[in-house]
Amino acid sequence: MQKLRERLEDLRTAMDLSQIKIANNIQITQQQYSKYETGASEVPLTVLVDLANFHQVSTDYLLGRIDCRYSNHILVDEAVPGMTLGAVLELFITLSPYSRAAVIEQIEMRALKEKAMQMPSKR
Repeated sequence: MQKLRERLEDLRTAMDLSQIKIANNIQITQQQYSKYETGASEVPLTVLVDLANFHQVSTDYLLGRIDCRYSNHILVDEAVPGMTLGAVLELFITLSPYSRAAVIEQIEMRALKEKAMQMPSKR
């Protein structure tokens, strides 16, 4: 379960959390959590679910079965008024590969524009 170990460590470090903080939140010892992160112990199913809930990711993501870190509950969130993220995804899937690439390009350009607008100007 190399992918699980990597993802546990990546999520923890990305959130700037200690092993003890995560362990306390899922009610295990830091030593036990460390064994999961290093691969010295297998992660029980109940702990896997607790870790997924804590990090707000799917168990499939933790196990390396998918690369999207968002759990399914996000698909019911509203992307734009009257349209869920799931509906947007369904619509996106119906597009041709060329159209998908064009949509992604537009999204990336918009994200860069918004990021630039948020940066303080240097004067």
